[in-house]
Amino acid sequence: MRIIRVGLMADPASPTDIAAPMSDISPPEGEDRDTWDVEVVSEPFTTGSENVDIALERLADHARQHKWDVVVGLTELPLRDENGRYLLVHSDTQRQSAVLSVPALGGFQMQTRARQAGAMIRTCGWLSAG
Repeated sequence: MRIIRVGLMADPASPTDIAAPMSDISPPEGEDRDTWDVEVVSEPFTTGSENVDIALERLADHARQHKWDVVVGLTELPLRDENGRYLLVHSDTQRQSAVLSVPALGGFQMQTRARQAGAMIRTCGWLSAG
């Protein structure tokens, strides 16, 4: 068993309100279950017209500064793929980082949907320290 340091970096306002209660998320169940040490930080990491790759790089910088193994950023920016379709999450396995778009969660039950998105990211398997 190992301890994986997870950073939840949230832009101020709504993303922080959603991220704060998520400090108790845990890894998927299993025999060799890792332990997660989750830290929530409310600090801007995006600007209104920023490219998602720049946001991911900024998140990776924060991860290095805080000594996080993985980082997930929550933002009010809409995320789009190369075809212009809206995305809920954009991830980078090389940087062990992801950005979650709060508007893509919809207007109702945002906290529940954010937790479900966190569970989806968890089970994808890229959130590991090794």
